[in-house]
Amino acid sequence: MRNDLKSNFNFLEVYAAQAISAGDEVSSAVDVAAYGRSITFMMSLGTIATSFAAKLQHSDTLATGYTDEVTGLGNDTSVTMSTPADSGELHVVNPREQYYRVWMTAGGACVGSVYAAAGPKDRVTPADGVIS
Repeated sequence: MRNDLKSNFNFLEVYAAQAISAGDEVSSAVDVAAYGRSITFMMSLGTIATSFAAKLQHSDTLATGYTDEVTGLGNDTSVTMSTPADSGELHVVNPREQYYRVWMTAGGACVGSVYAAAGPKDRVTPADGVIS
């Protein structure tokens, strides 16, 4: 078994770098069943007008039914950024449903992107057929 990041984790662009107007935006969802048992969403801001907040949401269906993550279950719930060239992370270590996404609220115009690292990738060992 290889121990490098590429072999063990998936790296996904879930919100391409772009100008974000004041208001709400949503990242693409990450499927826990397809990409791994834990997810870290990484947000990066270039410029920021006033404020930027992001919260973690989950659902058992891809298109609808998203609710905000609650505290006390081991997952992050939200992060706030307020300075240019800032970054933040939201971690899913205890998935409750199949799909997770980031809901973003910009207080004014800013530039940003969101990536996700998900894993570890499950593998089937050829010798014994056991998923590890």
